[in-house]
Amino acid sequence: MRTLRKAVDDASAIYQAATNDTGHKLERTYYHLIQTNLPQILALVQQDPASETAFEMLSWIALKGNFERGPIWTNRLQAVELLAKYHTTHSDVGPLCGFIGHNWVWRWREKPVEDFLQAMAKDNPDRAPRGQAIFSLGSLNVTKAENLAEFEQWGRVPFYAAEIARFDTTDLTQ
Repeated sequence: MRTLRKAVDDASAIYQAATNDTGHKLERTYYHLIQTNLPQILALVQQDPASETAFEMLSWIALKGNFERGPIWTNRLQAVELLAKYHTTHSDVGPLCGFIGHNWVWRWREKPVEDFLQAMAKDNPDRAPRGQAIFSLGSLNVTKAENLAEFEQWGRVPFYAAEIARFDTTDLTQ
């Protein structure tokens, strides 16, 4: 697992340091490694999901990159689900909770994210990770309220009302 992780981290460092990636060759290599290595790491984690190495790899996946969609995002959600299932009492989970509360607030509709934070807030014996999870849940709820208020306002403006009618928004109130 660590070898797969190192390959992704090395490709990321090279890609980030490149000043002239004409043809986006380094970028494509980096994304290809992420798309192939993350599922392999998740498969290996499944062999002993409660281990310290599994925690390390799952946290790394959840923190990896700023991918908002696609298979990489799916891998990140799977990592969060496994963390919620096997690592709710881990003392080092606080920074991940904080990261989610700061960077994933727009993902309030993703049930695994909320489930993860709720599990940390409820089950973690350490005060600091519990506090970070509670704060992050609050951040998600603030973003949810703001988004719902915006959507409500959109319905009052003729241009947006026509656009909103095209979308199924029933899941926004859940």
